[in-house]
Amino acid sequence: MPNKRRNAKTVKTPNKRQETLRDILLKARQEVTRNLEEQMGHQLNTDLQQRIDHVLDSGDQATLDIAEELDLSLLEMRNKNLKAINDALQRLKEGTYGICEECGSEIPEKRLRVMPFTPFCVACQEKQETLEKIDKEEDRFK
Repeated sequence: MPNKRRNAKTVKTPNKRQETLRDILLKARQEVTRNLEEQMGHQLNTDLQQRIDHVLDSGDQATLDIAEELDLSLLEMRNKNLKAINDALQRLKEGTYGICEECGSEIPEKRLRVMPFTPFCVACQEKQETLEKIDKEEDRFK
């Protein structure tokens, strides 16, 4: 008679670290999503107000243009963060979240609380940033 336990699929239960990391990511995603929604609502109200207001002089228009560019930059940054968080959630499902993509070491939970979507430990992040600076400097002299 075959053992039923051997034939049953084993369900892998997430360990405490994975649960904590998942909670960190979900909280970060919720905050970024809320910020995006608030900013998009503000932008719509601003656009509507501009249509209602009288014709602006060139100084006022320049100020509004700068504010719009800043708003768009913030939207892009928050959207990029949201994508990074969603990528991190995917890595969590795959069991690779919290592991540095460069050196393979475990990223400390303290770092993940500050930067929940980071794929690198501090040392490897510093190396990446140094390489990016070098690339930018080389591009400047081309």
